[in-house]
Amino acid sequence: MANETGRCHICGREGKLSFEHIPPRSMGNDQGVRSYRGIDIIKKAGGFDASARDGVRYAKMRRGAGFSTLCAECNSYLGANYVREFTGCVRELGASFIRNPPGSDARSIHLEGGKVNVLAFFKHVISNFCATTPCGSMADCRDFLLDRESNDFPCRYRLYMYAVPDPESMMITTGWMVPITKQGSYTLAYVAMFPVGFTLLDIALSDFIPPYLGCEITAMANQRWGERPNFILDLPFMDLRRMVPVPLGGGAEEGEASPCA
Repeated sequence: MANETGRCHICGREGKLSFEHIPPRSMGNDQGVRSYRGIDIIKKAGGFDASARDGVRYAKMRRGAGFSTLCAECNSYLGANYVREFTGCVRELGASFIRNPPGSDARSIHLEGGKVNVLAFFKHVISNFCATTPCGSMADCRDFLLDRESNDFPCRYRLYMYAVPDPESMMITTGWMVPITKQGSYTLAYVAMFPVGFTLLDIALSDFIPPYLGCEITAMANQRWGERPNFILDLPFMDLRRMVPVPLGGGAEEGEASPCA
């Protein structure tokens, strides 16, 4: 709602909230979309199958995908400093997938570059997680995000990146998830849509670091503002149809997932 008020998920101030588009509106995210709750899909399908949406209730998001969780001042700062670097990089990857769709036996994509303000790219991704996780749960990222030159990224987090080759795929958690496996539990959140996805792991609330999360890019937070270093990334292809990102071709361990407030 246009006049929604509450506490900003980044600065923590109470007041009127603005709408944060995820992905950015400049990437074409300005049309109505349907938002489904994972629990409703699970009840309908009897399991983790994001394609089973027939007959499942949904909410209509008329301005595109996103959330009213940030104040206008924070939203403006993020847009002025971080969005352009993110959209430029992601658009290029998406165009590459459309021109050359990965083969059925492809499991990853190799990327090399040197034209990206790496710290700006990284901070945009973290801001998305702040906007989608419960208010206050990432309060320790406030100064890191609101000072564009800050490298003080909290050591409790690990950020992973992967490729999402399906143009119809999108999955954004609105809270922390706690998959439970035989090895223990771990706490993470997802923001994923064609052509890339990200997993944020909170190691302070995890028993172990699971495999198959993607290519770790946490070290990007150590770059200086404006630096555009050469980088090499091998991004695994992930499938989002099981409600959690899993490698194409399988291989991920099964686990029960439950929301963590």
